This record gives sequence, structure tokens and C-alpha cells, in this order.
Amino acid sequence: MKTKTIAILAISLFVSFFLDQLVSSFFYTINIPLLDVIMEWFSHEITVFVVLVIISGLFLYEEKKSKFIPILFISFFTGIVISYLLKFMIMRTRPEGLLYFTLSLIGLNFKFPDYSFPSTHSVMAFSVLPVLDKEFRKLKFFWIFFSVMIALSRIYLNQHYLSDVVAGIIIGYVTGHYILKLGEKHEIAKKFFRNI
Repeated sequence: MKTKTIAILAISLFVSFFLDQLVSSFFYTINIPLLDVIMEWFSHEITVFVVLVIISGLFLYEEKKSKFIPILFISFFTGIVISYLLKFMIMRTRPEGLLYFTLSLIGLNFKFPDYSFPSTHSVMAFSVLPVLDKEFRKLKFFWIFFSVMIALSRIYLNQHYLSDVVAGIIIGYVTGHYILKLGEKHEIAKKFFRNI
């Protein structure tokens, strides 16, 4: 990635911190029931996974581009891991305060704090864009629109600040970019399909 691009991304993230309260206040004033439903749909983890990973993976398979399917999955799940590592290092509370998610294993419930920075939804959405942009250029604006709507939905629903989302976009895209490069360089797909 070029130094100029890295500088622009860093400046964008820096500026976003100063706009957090202003942007949150703006979205908080919007009260449109239909938009609430639309944003809830874009924000749902199942929507993100099905549209950006499952359907995209099927497109890749149908177009005889199966070698990019492992890269798509690796980018997506690596982005999630990086996001949660950062969340537990930074421990920023969400706009509505600290939330918790519950994990149930063998009859036991474990509660974990659900921190804000970065937005995991944004990381997930943008981690697959490098592969989709490379292989489906004609659908580029659809993928970008869909990913941006996911990111905006998190601010609209008061789950994240602008800076959480900007950080998520950057982390996701950079993760996907480098995994795509590594995947092509080391022929990850050939190794993956040879082992199954």
C-alpha cells in the first residue's frame, strides 16, 4: 500500500475522532420508522455474512474463480479476530454505554463486555472488498454501497461512533488487501484445496 494512501487513511481516522459527537447527534435526531427497519437489516450479522461471504463465495464458484474463496473467508475471519483483539486492548464504551454479550457453552453462560472501537461490522464488510473489487469489477459500486450501508447503520443505530466505523473500514480493507496479496503470492487456494 502506498505511503500517500496510508497518510490519507491516518488523517481520516484522526479527523473522525473530532466529529464523533456531531455525527452521533445528527443521526440521533433522525426518526424514520422505515429507515430504522432498513438499517437494522443492514446491521444484522447474518445479513453481513450471507451477502458478503456466502453469496460472494457462490458468485466466485459460479464464475470459476474458486481460488479466491479461501482468501475471502480468511480475510473475513482475520478481520474479526483483529477487531476483537483491538476492542479488548482499547476498551472504548459504546455511545449508549458498556454493553455485554453472552456466550453459552455446555450449559454455562459467559458474559463479555462488548466494546466499541473498532466497529467489527465495518471490518467484516470492508475485509472482503479487495477480493470482490478485483474479481467483480462490474459490481464494484454494489459491493461498496452495501459495505458503506453496513458501516452507516452502526452509527445510525447508535452502536458506534464515527471513528469506530472509520477505523473498522481501514482495518477491514487493509486486512483484505494484504491477505489477497499474500494469497496470490503463496497460492493459498492450491494448498487449501489440496488438503481437503
